[in-house]
Amino acid sequence: MGLRLESIHLLLEQGKNFPFYKKKLLVLGKQDVYLTYPSLEKLAKKLSYSLQRPHLIELSLKPHLKVQGFISDKTLFQALGFQSMQSLDASLYEGADLQFDLNQPTLPNKLKEEFDLVLDPGTLEHVFHLPHSLHNIFQALKVGGRVIHIAPSSNHFDHGFYMFSPTLFADYYKANFCPIQALKIIRYDSCSKKPWKITPYTPESFAPFSFGGLDDHMYAILCVATKTKDSTSLVIPQQHLFAGHLWNRPNVKASSLLKQLICRLSPLYRLVARLRKKWMHVQLSCKFRTKIE
Repeated sequence: MGLRLESIHLLLEQGKNFPFYKKKLLVLGKQDVYLTYPSLEKLAKKLSYSLQRPHLIELSLKPHLKVQGFISDKTLFQALGFQSMQSLDASLYEGADLQFDLNQPTLPNKLKEEFDLVLDPGTLEHVFHLPHSLHNIFQALKVGGRVIHIAPSSNHFDHGFYMFSPTLFADYYKANFCPIQALKIIRYDSCSKKPWKITPYTPESFAPFSFGGLDDHMYAILCVATKTKDSTSLVIPQQHLFAGHLWNRPNVKASSLLKQLICRLSPLYRLVARLRKKWMHVQLSCKFRTKIE
């Protein structure tokens, strides 16, 4: 697992809205950082973010990252202003500070309501019991604290147990009275030299692309939510699409199987389908205008 320039860019943007200075941070998973300190300074200057220069700039403990000048996770988060930073993982093999399996139903008491920010930079997809994971994040946060998810969506086949849909975060946090500060879709390429692109998400804004409408890019989700005194974590959400619309629509009689078969064998149908797909990809590209560089 690791934090690259683009994900750190997103963190700095959130840090301007929710200052990290003197905050306590819990990171899910031990993270490698693929960034040098001069590159971090350059990025911070670009975003007008005031770094807190660490007393010691510590390089990664991994030799192949250290030789490139990449900094450690502790140096990164000290520079971002955090008072303290702890990493949590199911195993200590990568050097995490805390050992706990997020599949477990409840967090140890010593970790409950201890943190101002929980960062999930791509960990939840590797944990089978998602409801327990979300509940544990909730327990770790102080009232007023935030969680930041950077989670994989489409085209992450076999990367983890799950590829998330944004409706998961939208519906879960709404049902549990956790205000969402940011919910965005990230579109990127496997070639790291190409900039990420990002667009806001609202329920049903991607409905036209639900069935085969996406292209061959990779997609991820940024979600930022806050725990308030009224927030919960165990309410099971109903998906917005069904609760708000489909269950309330009158039944529509389906076309006969023969009619569908004739349509799909028609050359005209195939031509229209190809043109429609190209047009959908044009529409999709138009959504992603903001670059993360």
